[in-house]
Amino acid sequence: MNATEIAIQLLMMEQQINEFTDASERAGIEFSRPIFGNFVALNLALDVMGIPKDETLNEDNSFNPDPEAFCRDWLTDQWHDMKPNGKVGIRRFMEWVHYEMERINART
Repeated sequence: MNATEIAIQLLMMEQQINEFTDASERAGIEFSRPIFGNFVALNLALDVMGIPKDETLNEDNSFNPDPEAFCRDWLTDQWHDMKPNGKVGIRRFMEWVHYEMERINART
């Protein structure tokens, strides 16, 4: 299995988690803590794709005031805005991420 296949599998897991929590909430089930703050599978996929780690929080969860700190929020926001469906949607999301990273790298 190569890195792209691993990222796709992780994003499919994230998709399944999103579908499960959405269905649970529609059924009236409330979770004791927010699930969407974690994005574990999504962040693992971004790691596999070579995206820099989010640097906006320090190890003690305090805010990192460095204006050069890399933030992944816009990537997770786009994931939820796109609502990728199946491998085709996931590949579109991955292509968008790579395109955005190329744009950022071209500016630096």
